[in-house]
Amino acid sequence: LNLAQLLGTLDIIADSGFGAVLCIASSDTFLRACAEHRGDGNRPKDDLRKQEIETTLTAIRYARDKGIPEVNVNFQDFLRADLAFLKEFSKIVGDAVSYTSILDDGGGGIGLPILYKEIFRAVRKVTPAKTALGIHAHNHAGMAVATALASVEGGCELITIGVNGYGEGTGHVPLAETVYHLEMLYGFDTGINLENLRSASVMIADIMKHPLSKIAPLVGDDAFVVMHDKHHQYPEYPFMFVPMKPEVVGNKGRVGFSEWAGPFGLRLHAKTLGEAISDNTIAPMLEALTNEMQWRKRALTDEEFRTLL
Repeated sequence: LNLAQLLGTLDIIADSGFGAVLCIASSDTFLRACAEHRGDGNRPKDDLRKQEIETTLTAIRYARDKGIPEVNVNFQDFLRADLAFLKEFSKIVGDAVSYTSILDDGGGGIGLPILYKEIFRAVRKVTPAKTALGIHAHNHAGMAVATALASVEGGCELITIGVNGYGEGTGHVPLAETVYHLEMLYGFDTGINLENLRSASVMIADIMKHPLSKIAPLVGDDAFVVMHDKHHQYPEYPFMFVPMKPEVVGNKGRVGFSEWAGPFGLRLHAKTLGEAISDNTIAPMLEALTNEMQWRKRALTDEEFRTLL
């Protein structure tokens, strides 16, 4: 967009009563690409940086004059940005707005989590305290949660998330895993009821008509299914093979049967169904269970298990 188009868009936002997010280029690569799209790609790097700053400040002032209640800024492609310029740009924007400056990694996957941490640490030192710093991370390489948490370690205060990680392509930072780590491992109080994570994930999956993966961490149907019989051998040590009680995130655990089925899991599953298995029943039950699953090519339902028992 040129400046006139940008201000016209802000007019529409002002009429709607919404806040605004200004997406701006922070890397020289992105600045050059935008300039080429506008037809002035041959301009010097310093000119492109100066123009982006001036355009951003003009848009911020215009949004305020129009009464837009909240103006946030999204620094796109920050991983490729010159750090000195990113710090300068962040301070300038922070002095102009008191809401949130979000660093956007573009597609993710081009930097280790520690890079996010160090960039946020550097930017936080020069950005006014009144301006919260946020991360908008993509999951193209499966590292969105790791990079978001590393950003928090560097001073990030806001994470943009998607329930079940839903978003463009491979999606963004998933809600359940992020809340779990922030609450259970980092000790933050997010204000989110962990017991509702599973039900929220199922509901949003239904609304989006995008099936929730059975193996989705924490909230998937199979997240707490334990199959190997040795994993059922130590009931007095419930966290030997899982990090928490499934109920903490609104899920439930169950025994999964496979070629690793054995007496401990068999007894445990029967107990959850209100049944008991005598010692002389275990061997024939395991043999029958294996035969049933081989021809059915699936796990047995609880009713089928009872019938077999």
